[in-house]
Amino acid sequence: MTTYRRFIETNDHEGETWNFWLQVDGNMTALDILGDRLDKLGHLMDWPFTLTAEQEEEQEVDLLVRFAESGYMAQHNKVNGSLSLPKIFTSTDFTGLDYGDVTDQVTDVLYKGGIKKLFTGGAK
Repeated sequence: MTTYRRFIETNDHEGETWNFWLQVDGNMTALDILGDRLDKLGHLMDWPFTLTAEQEEEQEVDLLVRFAESGYMAQHNKVNGSLSLPKIFTSTDFTGLDYGDVTDQVTDVLYKGGIKKLFTGGAK
């Protein structure tokens, strides 16, 4: 059974919060890096992206997705595949960088469900 970790995007413009359940199996290192970088930005400002420690088994995630409310985007989304982080996450730990530039780049990658585009090889 596949395990998933919860990524939350709060979109004030749409007035919605979206949960993306990210496949853990095969992605643990990349998820740890992603979580570390998002935590650093979250300590500096009101940040719309969070990778929680919460994990669920596939059966539970399937139920959340099946019965999710939908607006601009479904409230719960299941994301399978291999996570490939862009250079902004892997080339630095964000120490000493211009946080305005970093937040713009990270937002460009993750905004409106962009986290899904970082996964390849799995059914969405």
